[in-house]
Amino acid sequence: LFQQCHIDPKCFDVRGNFDFTNYTPSDESRGGFRYYPPIGWKRYGLNVRVPGQNNAWLAMDGRPGEWAVAYHGVKSIEASVQRIVTEGLKPGDRQAYENDLCTR
Repeated sequence: LFQQCHIDPKCFDVRGNFDFTNYTPSDESRGGFRYYPPIGWKRYGLNVRVPGQNNAWLAMDGRPGEWAVAYHGVKSIEASVQRIVTEGLKPGDRQAYENDLCTR
């Protein structure tokens, strides 16, 4: 994947990798919202931890500060993944966002 997308392997974090191909969902929540895993897909974790800073937003146990989870599927790994890693995940023009904040 790294060579195919021309991405430095340090941009990924294997702790976030998970294969949802045969996943059996349970009643889960993340960041106070119902969590719907991407059943049938494979997830690759990005290295988003900041050393020396509070990374509580990455928790998966309901603690204060935990963020909700969003998944972004891509059609072209080569084009999409590299842009997400280098430019960040951005809301599209058909989303309910204003200044990167959800308005719904």
